[in-house]
Amino acid sequence: MTVSSVSNVNFNGTAYSKNGNEYKKTYIGRIVGTGAGLGLAIATLRAKNGAGKIVKFVEKYKAPIKNAIENLTKDNPAMKESIQKFVTKGKNILGSPVFRKAVKYATPIVAAWLLAGTYIKGAIVDRVINAKRANKADQLAEV
Repeated sequence: MTVSSVSNVNFNGTAYSKNGNEYKKTYIGRIVGTGAGLGLAIATLRAKNGAGKIVKFVEKYKAPIKNAIENLTKDNPAMKESIQKFVTKGKNILGSPVFRKAVKYATPIVAAWLLAGTYIKGAIVDRVINAKRANKADQLAEV
């Protein structure tokens, strides 16, 4: 007894050109595009979760961050001032309710657009490849 379901799994199908000539149709662009979009969507959603934890991280490790800034800027007091200002303003922006609300609602929308956009790009690639294959099948049939 053999199981043939594994051999039936492929990313190509038989299709026919406008002139009725057979060629192998591909779907790999859509599959790769969907996979890439899914990865980008997951990364976007994880970044959303991480953005809320930055403020807690800065508060928790306030002393080591201050020591690191001092060690990095021993010779340049102007740099120290600008880094401290950057950390303070960044913490205030990331902790603001407006930013949190924007991240909360915008992130899923961005993730969905990334997923849809990469699928559409993959579909465009498939369409171009399939059009070339159909033209080649027609040319081979004429010869």
